[in-house]
Amino acid sequence: MDIRILEIHSLDEAARVIESVGADPYAVPLMAPKALLRTLVLQGVDNRAANLIKQEMLALGGEAAVNRSVSSFCRGTSNVFIMGTERQCCHLLKKLATQPFGLKSWKAKLETALSHYRQHSYEIHCGKKRLKLGPRPLVMGIVNVTPDSFSDGGKYNDTDRAAVQAGLLAEQGAQIIDIGGESTRPGAKPVPAAEEINRVVPVIKRIVKTCRVPVSIDTYKPAVARAALDAGASLVNDITGLRYENGDMARVVSRFKVPVVLMHMQGMPRTMQKAPRYNDVVADIFDFFSERIAFALQHGINEEQIILDPGIGFGKTVDHNVELLRRISEFKALGRPLLIGTSRKYFIGAVTGAQPANERLAGSLASVLWSALQGVQVVRVHDVRETV
Repeated sequence: MDIRILEIHSLDEAARVIESVGADPYAVPLMAPKALLRTLVLQGVDNRAANLIKQEMLALGGEAAVNRSVSSFCRGTSNVFIMGTERQCCHLLKKLATQPFGLKSWKAKLETALSHYRQHSYEIHCGKKRLKLGPRPLVMGIVNVTPDSFSDGGKYNDTDRAAVQAGLLAEQGAQIIDIGGESTRPGAKPVPAAEEINRVVPVIKRIVKTCRVPVSIDTYKPAVARAALDAGASLVNDITGLRYENGDMARVVSRFKVPVVLMHMQGMPRTMQKAPRYNDVVADIFDFFSERIAFALQHGINEEQIILDPGIGFGKTVDHNVELLRRISEFKALGRPLLIGTSRKYFIGAVTGAQPANERLAGSLASVLWSALQGVQVVRVHDVRETV
């Protein structure tokens, strides 16, 4: 066969293909943006502005879908679905800079979203340690100091065993160790903050003396986070996205100046799997992240210290989880590194037929590989050696 159909995912990839045919080096950067398709949705655009965007895209050889009310010049707003190459989108930005009806503001938003989408690497500061996130994902190793976690509950439920496991995961290649003292499996009951502190603090104190990698505290309780950070943890992994106890966690994170993982969860662990519903699971979580980032910034958290986790398995059906993985790259437009935690979860068993959690390694690794290819910067796993 003399014809191949290519899927181009980046400007660098487009440039390599163009160079491979022997094109003039001067032409490569001019042609590469023409090989990259961009599809963007703008929400709540003034109908007059929406009409102008459509006309400009058509003039550039692209396309824009708008609400039918736009063509009849009705007042109101429309979502706009832009379809064009990277080059056409860049030309559109120049056109919008001089247009009325709020299009200068939309130009700035589009410019930011496109810039974020192209970004592959970030840096966070965990105390004195700097971690570079991307393009190769960092591995976060899980240590559950609990009697009832879905995969390894009770296995590391004392300080000695938990510390040994943390050291082993670090030796195997984990760049972050995530310590949790309360199970968040579906149906799990919460434990008092004092009990959670008694579980995790001795482990953290032991680990920070022997491990050179940063330690994360997996908790949504401000009191637990405070105690863990005092004990030496340097990252907070909050499954509620700073929503618990009126957002008091934000004040803790801001005070300690540590990175924070903002995760999405519909409901709480005890009830989250009771008929979760979304209009569009990706769009709904995208809007959730936008609001949570704004909340974090308002409470003094440095935007460069924020990581986003869509919460696979937390208030989602199997179909929701698969859809999130399929479209995970859409969250890149938010401009923050992404974390994915799929390790040994139920949906992998539902898809592969591997029902016992400890038999879901192959599916877990497949989901990690897919996430890495889509631009995810951190993967949270039980099986560190196999993942790295």
